[in-house]
Amino acid sequence: MSLHVWWLYVTAVFLISATPGPNMLHVMTQSIAHGPRKAVATMAGLMSAVLLCLIASALGLGALLKASPRLFDVLRYAGVAYLIWLGIKAWRAPATGGGDADAGQAQRASKLYGTALLTGLSNPKLIIFAAALFPQFIDTTRPFAVQLAILVASFVVIESFWYSVYALGGMKLKRWLEPANRQRLFNRGTGLLFIGFGGALLGARA
Repeated sequence: MSLHVWWLYVTAVFLISATPGPNMLHVMTQSIAHGPRKAVATMAGLMSAVLLCLIASALGLGALLKASPRLFDVLRYAGVAYLIWLGIKAWRAPATGGGDADAGQAQRASKLYGTALLTGLSNPKLIIFAAALFPQFIDTTRPFAVQLAILVASFVVIESFWYSVYALGGMKLKRWLEPANRQRLFNRGTGLLFIGFGGALLGARA
C-alpha cells in the first residue's frame, strides 16, 4: 500500500483505539488492583485476543458471522454474559484502600492473562469490524499477505500504546483511591460500565 493510505489507516486506528471500551477499562482496573508488572499480563491477554480476532477476520470468519446471524448471536450472548459477570464482580469487590499489595501479589500472571483473554474475546464485533476495515486499505494489485501483516502490526503497536496509557492512568488513580469510600465508588462505577458494555453488545447486530 502507499504511504498515504497507511497514514490514513494509522490515524483511523489511533482514534478508534483511544475510545474507552471494555479492554481499556480492564487494563486500567487491573493496573490499579495489581500494579504495573501484573498489568503486563493483562495487556498480553488482551493483545492475544485482538490478534486472534484479526487473524480470524482475515481467514473469513467475519464474513461467516455476518452471513450466519445465529452463530453471531451465540457468541454475542456468551460475550454479554461474561461482561455482565465482570461487572457484578467489580461491583461486589471489597474496598481495600487503593488496592491491597498482598492481594495483588496473590494473583498469578496466568490467571490475569486468561481473564484478559476472555475479556478481549467477549466481543465478536471486533472480528466484523476488522473484516470491514481492512478491505478499505488493501490494494488488490499488490501482495495481500504483506499488506495484511503491515495492517495487523500497526494495529498491535497502536493498541499496545493505548493499553500503556490506560495502565499508567490506573497507577495515577491508585493514590486517589486510597480512601475506602472512593474505591467502593470506583468499583461500583466500573461494574456499571462493564454491565453497560454488555448491554450495548446485546443490542449489536452482525
